[in-house]
Amino acid sequence: PVELQLVGAAPDGNQVTFSLEQPLVPSMTIDGPSGKISWQLQPDQKGAVRFGAGVVDDNGTKVIKTFEITLD
Repeated sequence: PVELQLVGAAPDGNQVTFSLEQPLVPSMTIDGPSGKISWQLQPDQKGAVRFGAGVVDDNGTKVIKTFEITLD
């Protein structure tokens, strides 16, 4: 398994919650409060993989970013 850690903060110090967004990747999950992503790679999985992640604060302000990881 691969583990990734998202980091984000609200400028006013409010609580934030993380989520996975489009494009979604099969077998990738996220812990909303901590931003820890767990991903079980498939044996034949190679090349560029894109996934989206978002963070939202208590005021409802949400930011979404798309990431790309290259697997050899």
